[in-house]
Amino acid sequence: MLYLEGFDFFKKKVNKKEIEQICKQYFLQNYTIHDDGTVDVNGDVNILNNAISSNYSDTDGMPIKFGKVTGNFNCFNNKLISLSGCPVEVGGDFNCAHNKLTSLKGCPQIVGGNFYCSENKLTSLKHSPPEVGDSFSFGQNHVPSLKGGPQKVGGNYLGEYCYGLHSIVGSPKEVGGDFSISNSQIVSLKGGPQKVGGRFVCSFTGITSLEGGPKEVGGNYYSTYNDDLKSLKGAPQKVGGGFSCNNNKKLTSLEYAPIEINGPFTCQECNLTSLEGSPKQINGDYDCSKNNITSFKGGPRKVTGSLNFVSNNITSLENCPTHVDGHISSRGNPINSIIHDFTPFAGVSDKIELFNDVDIVRGTDVILDRLKYFYDELGIELSKEIMTKIKKHYKIVE
Repeated sequence: MLYLEGFDFFKKKVNKKEIEQICKQYFLQNYTIHDDGTVDVNGDVNILNNAISSNYSDTDGMPIKFGKVTGNFNCFNNKLISLSGCPVEVGGDFNCAHNKLTSLKGCPQIVGGNFYCSENKLTSLKHSPPEVGDSFSFGQNHVPSLKGGPQKVGGNYLGEYCYGLHSIVGSPKEVGGDFSISNSQIVSLKGGPQKVGGRFVCSFTGITSLEGGPKEVGGNYYSTYNDDLKSLKGAPQKVGGGFSCNNNKKLTSLEYAPIEINGPFTCQECNLTSLEGSPKQINGDYDCSKNNITSFKGGPRKVTGSLNFVSNNITSLENCPTHVDGHISSRGNPINSIIHDFTPFAGVSDKIELFNDVDIVRGTDVILDRLKYFYDELGIELSKEIMTKIKKHYKIVE
């Protein structure tokens, strides 16, 4: 295949014969050459992986001027520094990822499918199409804000690993799929979308609260590993999927957490001292492990998955969810010396109810005869080894 340097053919008048030759060299099919030199293609165009340059050097645009492409247009991994010559309209996907672009000038203004421009050197989203039929992906660029980007996105809006991103002002108000701006320097969710049809992801950022974030999220909500997050204020009241606020070291309270979720709830490895503010029903797993929690007060009442409260300081099952469909993980808590994660796991809810009905634990005291009754009901021997472990955390009252 003959490699052609971008735009050599624009430095002089190009006749249709020359354009025809270029089309054949790039294996274009079902194309139409117009009198002005533009080329429409009924199908896909694949000019990728250093196909334009013969010496793998930077490339200043397409070798011909495209007009309308009904299928996909792929020009990724070409060391492009310009999108000159790209089509005005693409019926399918447009992919200019993994190049050296600093601007989207010259990109199509109508894209029916996905728009991929990640892994470039973009300093702005200016010149983006105003509307993208499916997803818009611009991760791993140098954009400081979302100004100039599309205002209507039917699919996902993905801008992960834009380490220079300081503001999400300019984002569309509604996104049909996922919205993700993880691994950025944003300090606020203000200016972001208010309705997200899929997942909302704002992890590894500098935000201090969830204020300004979406009021409606159809999928999972992730706000994790945010070193400065101190409050869940601004979280949506209802989330169509799960809610994750784990690994936020400055988060001390679940106040303002969603009231209703339809998936798991994870808040492990924060600095929580209470479960107050938790949703009352969890349609999945509930994980509050590795915090400073001493009680289940304020926590959920029903967990359709498993309950994980490893590495806290919980001494009793008082206020524990009355309904747990999965298993319990309680290691690293005083209460674990008594319940041992309720092994085997079958009938966890019944075991929780029995434990609380028998009233074994009173403060730091364990009532011995009640403890024996509990173990007898479970068919477990109350061995010396178990008693030794219990005595490390409780006073045995006979």
